[in-house]
Parts: sequence; structure tokens; C-alpha cells
Amino acid sequence: MTIRSKILGALQKSGVLCDDCLSEVTAITPRQSINICCRDMHADKVLSRPRETCPRCNRTKIINRLSNAQEVNSSDLPPVEAAGTEPNIPSSDHPWYWEGNVQDKILRFLKLQGYTVHSASDTAIRQQGKDIIASDAHGRTVWVTVKGFPEKSKNTQARHWFAGALLDLARYKDENEDALLAMGLPKGFTTYETLVRRTSSVRKYLGYAIYWVNANGTVLRDDTNETVAR
Repeated sequence: MTIRSKILGALQKSGVLCDDCLSEVTAITPRQSINICCRDMHADKVLSRPRETCPRCNRTKIINRLSNAQEVNSSDLPPVEAAGTEPNIPSSDHPWYWEGNVQDKILRFLKLQGYTVHSASDTAIRQQGKDIIASDAHGRTVWVTVKGFPEKSKNTQARHWFAGALLDLARYKDENEDALLAMGLPKGFTTYETLVRRTSSVRKYLGYAIYWVNANGTVLRDDTNETVAR
């Protein structure tokens, strides 16, 4: 039985559960596996992920609810779309450029490109650690730090977030010089695009790529010396 089918079975029985409770009910570990799969199912419109009180643990957090009350069979799930063409389905509580939505698009992009995703941080609860840990087709480690665009004090806060992302990548390089590093950002914001241009020497030293996420859900991989649309 797959992780997705176990989640479907648990939600069909319980109705509503948060990621933590789903992990306990299905005995699926690590918890990040539940989080990644539920985000994919949300993007496929199989379930919704509003912020409510979980009836099992009685805590207010992101919960999972099937999109309709009837049973959903795995054969009824929509097919995976071509890379970079998935529709933009932002969280109901946040704009498309929120960090969690940017992270979701990059995760789907990586998987469609043949990467293996090992873990993803839960941005809704500001979980610490690397935002995305993956490996490419050659087994090389990939670490991605992801930032959204702030809704308040936009330009000032964006500069702080970008500086934080650079610090993340510097720490990652010290931790593992062989890891492939990347930064994920929403595209279309002058502050981020200007900062990328003005820190080109830092980028050249760290050797990181940028995953630009557009409002329509497409993803552009911008390497150090060229931009490639995939």
C-alpha cells in the first residue's frame, strides 16, 4: 500500500487530520513523508489544507480534508502534468508567493525532473532545518533554501530574507562542499531580482542555482551562468 493510499484511507475513516496525526494513525515515518504527499494531493485537488483545529489532537494547525465526501480511488487521481506546466494552486490562506507555495512548486518541479526528495520543512509552523533535501539522478546531494515575498514591510523584510538565504547557503557549503546548492524565490519582485544581480560574486563563489517560481506556477532553473526553462 502506498503512502497516498494510506492517507486516503485514514481521511476516509476520520474525515479530518493534521499531518502529525496522519503520521501516527498510518504509522508512516518520517513525518515529512506525510507532509510532502499531502501537498502533492492538495495540488492535485484530492484534498484541501486549510488552517483549522484538528479534532484528534485539538491543536490549531494545517489540517487535511478530502475534497469531497465520497470515497476517492487512486485510479481517479489526475495524471502528473508535464514539468513546469502545473497550474498554480496556492494555499487558501496565503498568496501564491508565500514561502509554502513557492516550496510546493519547487518540490513538484524536482520530482518531475527525476530528483528524489528526502524531506521538506513545514513552512506553516516555521520548522527549522533545510527547506528541501533531495538527490539528483546521479545520487548527488541537493539542498535548497526557499524564501517567499513578505506581505508587510515588503522591501525591507525581503532584503533580510534574502540575506538569510545567503547565510543558509554559506553554512551548507561549509557543511558539505560537494552538495548542490540552490535558492528558491518567487519571480517578478524587483527587490529579489536586484539583490541577485548585486551579489553575483557571492553567487559565483557559492555556486548555487536559483529556482524562480512564477505566479502561474511555472518554474525556471537559473544556473550561475545561464537561465534554463524546463
